[in-house]
Amino acid sequence: MANCIWCKGPTHHEPEEHILPEGLVGEARFTVGRATTAIVRLVLENDQVCRQCNLKRLAPLDGYLQKQLGIFKVFLNRTGTKHGKAAKVEKPGIYAVHRSNGPHIHLSSENKKIVTQDGIVIQPPQNHPEAARVTGFQKIGPVAELQFTVPIRFGKWFFRALHKIAFEMLCFQEGVEFVLNPQFNPIRDYVLRGRGSREIFMSRELNTGEWGMPSVTMHKISGEADWIAELRLGPVFFVDLSPDGVYGAGIEKELEEKGFMRVSEKVGIAKQETREVHITQ
Repeated sequence: MANCIWCKGPTHHEPEEHILPEGLVGEARFTVGRATTAIVRLVLENDQVCRQCNLKRLAPLDGYLQKQLGIFKVFLNRTGTKHGKAAKVEKPGIYAVHRSNGPHIHLSSENKKIVTQDGIVIQPPQNHPEAARVTGFQKIGPVAELQFTVPIRFGKWFFRALHKIAFEMLCFQEGVEFVLNPQFNPIRDYVLRGRGSREIFMSRELNTGEWGMPSVTMHKISGEADWIAELRLGPVFFVDLSPDGVYGAGIEKELEEKGFMRVSEKVGIAKQETREVHITQ
């Protein structure tokens, strides 16, 4: 008999909990640990999370995060969904899918819907708040650079989902007894019930080669008992797991100097700028 790291209730023969949303990263394997190069699945499979928290309380947060990071799952999820379908995203201005030979992206700036040679219908971006928009294009010899923005809707569910990943990764690395410590109760209350308010830092833009491999890295703050998770899920996020949610030891200044932007729950919608390079025939 064990205890759930979220509600602290008893657990027994519980389903495995995916630390990262399966729809976002598929069956990706990760290198984890301080003194090992073992490649593992990021799942909690030894009764660390009860069925109620797994399927009822946390699943909607995973779904919301996956929806907001939709374009990136085409790069991150190479194995498809649990139902055997390819990872894809359809929004006004864009259709993207991960096929056997890699990601395929169709973009449109037209004021009416278009149909590609493959029969794919792309709705016009117009004034749709979730539309992808082409912001730049240039060709230099055989190389063409295309820039486009993808809106991400920030809000408490988005922040709670990132903190859920960070906390479960801390459990994966440090063990159940470590995260059951009462010092992490504010994290539990925030993720499960939305109590309190927290901030994150995230990357401002992405370049080719930076978004194809998901990763989660835990950083222990030197001289303190706090942890920060570095989540690479397309954009790079830094999530603070201290009880009061205040980045310590000069971390805020360091991240800002490296070009990461501070994001609060009240920011609403932000546009993540992305760049993709194609080699022409």
